[in-house]
Amino acid sequence: MKNRKTMQNEKIQKNKEKGENNYAFIDGANLYKGVSDLGWKLEKKKKPPMETKLHKGLFRKY
Repeated sequence: MKNRKTMQNEKIQKNKEKGENNYAFIDGANLYKGVSDLGWKLEKKKKPPMETKLHKGLFRKY
């Protein structure tokens, strides 16, 4: 039986072959707050999506 990481890597590879993109847009302020509230350390080296965007600022309400 394949583990979750292996299945995830296979899915990413299939999407690359099809020319599909998978983007993750991350709000850094909420991510940092949520992770630190749990007592975890944010690991920045792993990134399963093909491309990530990290926004560390705040958006003004429009």
